[in-house]
Amino acid sequence: MDIYEEYQEKHNQFEKFKRYVEEYNQNPLVHETYLNEDGVQYCKNCNSPIRKVSFDIGGHRLPLTKPCDCRDKYIKAENEIETMKREFREINYLKTECFPQTAMYDYIFPNSTGDEKNMKIMRRYAEKWESVSANNIGLLLWGDVGTGKTYAAACIANHLILEHRSKVKMTNFAAILNDLMNVKVVKNEYIDSLCKYDLLIIDDLGIERNTSFATEQVFNVIDKRYQTKKPLIVTTNLTLDFIKNPQNVEYARIYDRIREMCTPIQFKGENMRTKAAKGKLEIVKSFLEEDELRK
Repeated sequence: MDIYEEYQEKHNQFEKFKRYVEEYNQNPLVHETYLNEDGVQYCKNCNSPIRKVSFDIGGHRLPLTKPCDCRDKYIKAENEIETMKREFREINYLKTECFPQTAMYDYIFPNSTGDEKNMKIMRRYAEKWESVSANNIGLLLWGDVGTGKTYAAACIANHLILEHRSKVKMTNFAAILNDLMNVKVVKNEYIDSLCKYDLLIIDDLGIERNTSFATEQVFNVIDKRYQTKKPLIVTTNLTLDFIKNPQNVEYARIYDRIREMCTPIQFKGENMRTKAAKGKLEIVKSFLEEDELRK
């Protein structure tokens, strides 16, 4: 059973415990008891005894009541629910902090329809995270628009959150530069804050504004990750040849640093967004054809 199956099973158990607690609270018999012929108190709901027991604590006998079977199950279920709630809240918090869109919460390897070879590499990267992180190994996911680069990066992020409770941040330089333009933001502190994440994912490198301020801040962010030996994943529609031979001198040092930190992986194939749009179009056409047939 992998982490995704385990997580789903945990959700199933959570719902099971919730149902039991709800049914227990709605059952009036759980509050009623009777005495058997030996004078022992029994629960009317589960017909198990409610016993008086005592424990020796520091030389004093402490009387306690041992609950019946259904009450004991209820107490354990409530404890499990609270434990699971804390775990789910932690995971949800990490995902909220990581992703710019809630749809990305469900970008996981089992749901992938992208290039099988590349997705195996991505999953292997995530599964070997302790070694990857220790050696500061990043990835440069490059290729045409819609080939699954962002999805693959988000799959890695979700895997690390589920398995290691890692702190991951997925953003782009356009968003970072907008934050840095805020007069209330202290630039050095903001850039330092990006290094608190175990993994930083920069999506869509190349869409940011091409200004001296922008290139300086882009380099500062990447260089800070380099100095602190924290892994970096970059996705881009730029070609590897363009990254190796940039026309802009200011971007040359940025791309050079990325190439030093990140192993390039090319994404090819049909535009997944176009493919999805075609699928939706076919569904709409089928609806329209059904309407025509009814006339």
